[in-house]
Amino acid sequence: MNIIERIYTAVEANPCLEQFSGIVFVAQGEKELHFKAAGFAHRAHKILNTKETRFGTASVTKMFTAVSILQLIQKKKISLDTEIVNYLDLRNTRISQGVKVSHLLSHTSGIADYFEEYSKTVDDFAKVWQRKPNYTINAPGDLLPLFVRKKANFITGSKFHYCNAGYVLLGLVIEKATRYSYFDYVRKNVFHRANMAEADFVALDDVHKNVAEGYAPKKDSAGKVIGWKKDIYTVPYRGCADGGAFATADDISQFMKALRLGNLLTKKLTREILIPRVNTQEGWSYGYGMWFQLDKDRVVRYGHGGEDPGASCRVYYYPSQDLDVIILGNQYLCAAPIMEGIHKAVVKLDTC
Repeated sequence: MNIIERIYTAVEANPCLEQFSGIVFVAQGEKELHFKAAGFAHRAHKILNTKETRFGTASVTKMFTAVSILQLIQKKKISLDTEIVNYLDLRNTRISQGVKVSHLLSHTSGIADYFEEYSKTVDDFAKVWQRKPNYTINAPGDLLPLFVRKKANFITGSKFHYCNAGYVLLGLVIEKATRYSYFDYVRKNVFHRANMAEADFVALDDVHKNVAEGYAPKKDSAGKVIGWKKDIYTVPYRGCADGGAFATADDISQFMKALRLGNLLTKKLTREILIPRVNTQEGWSYGYGMWFQLDKDRVVRYGHGGEDPGASCRVYYYPSQDLDVIILGNQYLCAAPIMEGIHKAVVKLDTC
């Protein structure tokens, strides 16, 4: 089978497709190889997901934040060695004096998170907002009380530990360095420059066209889905620097192309953001806002994933095949099985 046939089979014959709600977009260079829309953008009114639907991107947003930070380094407003405590005046907190911008970008800061990624359920998400209601989160600074006085997890720079709070601090760095809100800076310098025409930061109580509602399944004791719950109490009121921008598949495709073509950063900094820097688990590394899967020293794919109660995303580029795979879902934990089915097909192509 050729690449189109393999991708088609990987998507359409995937047994998890029946449980998937969102879109699957695969392109090679400028050529679209496969597009699939499934499920509902609005379950109550049976409004289907389409190519024009905008989805919450969860932690895929970290790529936008990382690009923004490197743009400011390019402009010499900050550096990778900028010390966060001094720069953001966090001296009366438990953030370590040694934490630098580079540590936050690569998740090696050691600072405590406001929510630990590795043990999350829908109920865990909701518990985060018992101390500070999610409707009060309207800017990066609103999240500070949830983590700045927590004890550090480890010595800065000693290892990798995924940390949303680090990207919240990067959002504050962007605001201080530019005097723009985080949202306005990213709109102007990432979304606009990458031709991401429909991308935006959408508040939960705003009414916007083509925005998918986010859902998590309600299950009985046997694990059977018996209903659905919206994500209005489990995610921040508005997306932040660590996750939550809304975008279409075309928007994300435009971003990935703009990034690797050097339309968002200089050649030097484009190379910097596309370098794996710290090993995270077997076969995987993290860089500046990017995950990298490696085969020895060769990059198999790079990009980012994201999971929130109402968003499930995988965005990866395969350099050897010049292949973009973009999966955006509005249902908790639905993207990974589709992504891995496609990945197996792509890897098999690579070994044929």
